[in-house]
Amino acid sequence: MWAILTGRQLNWGHLVRYRMKKALKDHAPLPYANHITDILIKFNVPLEDEPFEEVNWRTGPIGAEVIHSFGFVKN
Repeated sequence: MWAILTGRQLNWGHLVRYRMKKALKDHAPLPYANHITDILIKFNVPLEDEPFEEVNWRTGPIGAEVIHSFGFVKN
């Protein structure tokens, strides 16, 4: 959002790679799962035999610890 609002150029490839590399930690969720699935479907990668896990979406307000984990601080 910051890049859009300030008109800055972002190296999206580097950003995605950085986030994916952070996900190599044990039990870390895979980031960009929806986008990766869209790419696999677009290129006709067969997904029928892959394991499927239901996602439990968070409901309710987002806590301060989540906002802080994004790097935002209260001024």
